[in-house]
Amino acid sequence: MPDHTFEQIIAKYVEMNIAHPFREGNGRATRIWLDMLLKKRLGQVVDWQRIDRDKYLQAMERSPVNDLELRALIEPNLTDRMDDHEIIFKGIEQSYYYEGFCKALRYREGLTKQQLSDMTGIPKRHVSEMENGERPIGTLNSASSTPGGLRMSCIWTQDAF
Repeated sequence: MPDHTFEQIIAKYVEMNIAHPFREGNGRATRIWLDMLLKKRLGQVVDWQRIDRDKYLQAMERSPVNDLELRALIEPNLTDRMDDHEIIFKGIEQSYYYEGFCKALRYREGLTKQQLSDMTGIPKRHVSEMENGERPIGTLNSASSTPGGLRMSCIWTQDAF
């Protein structure tokens, strides 16, 4: 499958998403893969912070039938700031928000926001902000393990506080 134009790259991205090759992390992995392919072929990456979660998920859901909506959502958010670590790392962080990582983790463990707060030391309001995409996901420390085995890693920057 060719990957020389933006349209071809998005078509390949959609095919990779359909293949869903991993047990966990397909969305995060394929968004990073898309950025690397765009960087290599077009000298651009996606500024994922500028893409609305709900619109993106809807476009991805419909993309196997028609990827026009996905292309229209991504193309205006391409940037040539491909060596800017903030763009790359904020994009990875945004992936966790797209996938509802914090809320999914809490539900998988059967925890309330208060219980998660008590276990991790993250204030309850910060847990809510993480689930709503208003705060980066993680803890202040580089990693913290809790007595129940729950582990959350840091992706926070200084300006997150």
